[in-house]
Formats: sequence, structure tokens, C-alpha cells
Amino acid sequence: MGLNLRNQLRFYMELREVSAAQLARKAKVPKQSLSGWIAGKRPADVAQVKRVADAQGVSLDNLFFGAGQDTETQKVTELD
Repeated sequence: MGLNLRNQLRFYMELREVSAAQLARKAKVPKQSLSGWIAGKRPADVAQVKRVADAQGVSLDNLFFGAGQDTETQKVTELD
């Protein structure tokens, strides 16, 4: 689970050209938490991940499983 979250976070941050600090501020989550997830650590608080998903405009399901559709770009991500 953590590894795919890491990949999805990186994908959407690059797609939207946003830094970890900017995303953490926008989602109102600690930068250390977001940095940990990007490094592959499992999140302790799913509510924080939900705020990050909302800030990126994607579903929580997409961040965890990579099985959603990003309606802004119409890109479908696959499961690894």
C-alpha cells in the first residue's frame, strides 16, 4: 500500500507542478508526514491522506490503489 501511495503522490505532484511543501500547506497536513509518505512510509492518519487527495483533485482510492481516473487529464492509472 505505501509504495503505490508514494508513486501516486509523486505522479500527481509532478503533473500539477507542486512541491511537497506547497501540497502540505494546501492540504493542511504536516510536511514531515507528507515527506514520509513520499519516501514510502505508511500513513498513520487516513484523514490526512484524504485531505491530500482532495487538494490534488483525485480520489483517495486513486492515491492508495492507482485505480481511479483523473478527470482533469483523463489519465487512467493502472495497478502495479
